[in-house]
Amino acid sequence: MSSISFRHPAPLLFCFGACLLAGCSAKPSDPKSEAPPAAVVQPDADPNLIHVDHPDQFTLTAATDYAATSTIQVTGTVNPDISRTIPVISIASGRVVEVHARIGDYVKKASS
Repeated sequence: MSSISFRHPAPLLFCFGACLLAGCSAKPSDPKSEAPPAAVVQPDADPNLIHVDHPDQFTLTAATDYAATSTIQVTGTVNPDISRTIPVISIASGRVVEVHARIGDYVKKASS
């Protein structure tokens, strides 16, 4: 281990004392001058009204009706979700000719 020795401790003590006295000599601050300004609430009767500082920067356009189609024509492929498929084992062999259900339909065993 090494020890630290000061040959001239007077300058160090002088700097420490000067910092200590400089911190104590400050005037007490005024809390009113440091406080933020009071909030001013301006109630508006209609929440749909908006006030802007420079209205000349915003152009006004009349709202019109737009008839959009309910379908979209796109290209792509439809693939089944392999993680959500369930294998169906049949006791009869043959070919499926018609299925009376769609993807997402709830099906249950017929009561016969």
